[in-house]
Amino acid sequence: MEQPNTMRSVGPLSLVAFGTLLISAAIWIWRAYPLHAGDARVAFERLADVPLGQIESQGLDDVMVTVPSSAAWRRIRRSWGDPGYIIAVVAPGPKQYLYCLEKLDLRVSVAMGSQQLNLRTAEYPPYGYSVDCKPAGLQFHALEGATVRIRVARGLGGVPRPANLVVEPYWTAGAKDHLAGVALEEQFHLRAVAGFSAVAGAAMLACVLWLFARRRA
Repeated sequence: MEQPNTMRSVGPLSLVAFGTLLISAAIWIWRAYPLHAGDARVAFERLADVPLGQIESQGLDDVMVTVPSSAAWRRIRRSWGDPGYIIAVVAPGPKQYLYCLEKLDLRVSVAMGSQQLNLRTAEYPPYGYSVDCKPAGLQFHALEGATVRIRVARGLGGVPRPANLVVEPYWTAGAKDHLAGVALEEQFHLRAVAGFSAVAGAAMLACVLWLFARRRA
């Protein structure tokens, strides 16, 4: 006599289990692939790009940059970490070639307000660049949203021309793995799949609640 009630309970329990599974899968995807479309491009944008000719003509140049603090950058830092920033001299053109900083007679200091920031040698070039010697540039860290003053003084040595002084996020070889994850997400539209999975799971749980409410009525 109890078999019909048992059979009636199997359907709702299956919906609860499957709905929970779908929502859990969506949460896992969102955590594994937290970046939104376009975030990877934002992660590699330059903060400054100044022709060295300006430094040569003026003898001294202050470059003002603002450390990114957008929603995209908050997602990037949570997922990839804080890369810090590199100051380097690049050759123009698509080859992404860096000039060796030690061969350039440039004196660089970085300040955030009245506080001088610590500059460290960046031994390796950023991801996507090549250089024929070390160090590739100078790196620093600064607070999110801070305005940083980079002072560049030129000495008596030669500076290659044309060339630009750039400031950009200092992503190194590990960025390749991050970009592989982004490519995988874009290829299979995983965030869209997660959204569909979450909606479907929520609909199943709502259906179960409706069934229980109807039985009690």
